[in-house]
Amino acid sequence: ARPRDPGTLHGGYLLPTVAASLITSQSLATIGHPGAAKALFGAGILFWVLIGAMLLSRFTTGPEMPRPLLPTLAIFSAPPAVAGNAWWVITEGRPGTVHELLLGTMAALLLPHLFLIRAYVRIPFALGFWALTFTTAASATYGVRLLSLTGASWSTLLSWVVVGVATAVIGAVAVRSLALVPFRRILSRRTAGRTTETASVTC
Repeated sequence: ARPRDPGTLHGGYLLPTVAASLITSQSLATIGHPGAAKALFGAGILFWVLIGAMLLSRFTTGPEMPRPLLPTLAIFSAPPAVAGNAWWVITEGRPGTVHELLLGTMAALLLPHLFLIRAYVRIPFALGFWALTFTTAASATYGVRLLSLTGASWSTLLSWVVVGVATAVIGAVAVRSLALVPFRRILSRRTAGRTTETASVTC
């Protein structure tokens, strides 16, 4: 109802709309409500098309993305994998055209990140890098599920490679996050607290 500055838009808008709908769809299918799951799946796809188009317009014509928010571009690449995981549960893992379409879309949205690796490495680490973990986990899960459909002997090995890469990315973000923890401040507070307790006991 209110116009907003295009510069304030980012991939995070996909989380409460697209991701919430598709993850709920997968959950409903898991507990035995396929009809409701398909309804939520449709809503998630609708939000993906509408909000995705708005974000693409913002990325291409709007102001430059602030450096700390650059990793949130990963969220823009998450919907195909999240939708694929939901559709996998709805169809009980049966192959079909929908999976082929989602696989192609997932690849098209993930490949550009290979060209962004230099930019990711150069910018200072920030909480925005956790956006990479959501997309990485969802894409790896969907990738392993699709590989299981091939029946090829190399699919198991490639699945472990996918799991290894995803684990490395998520682990790297977790380790780098430790640098954001104010250990010195925590230690100084504990020291101050102990000093106060000692002074109280002495008095």
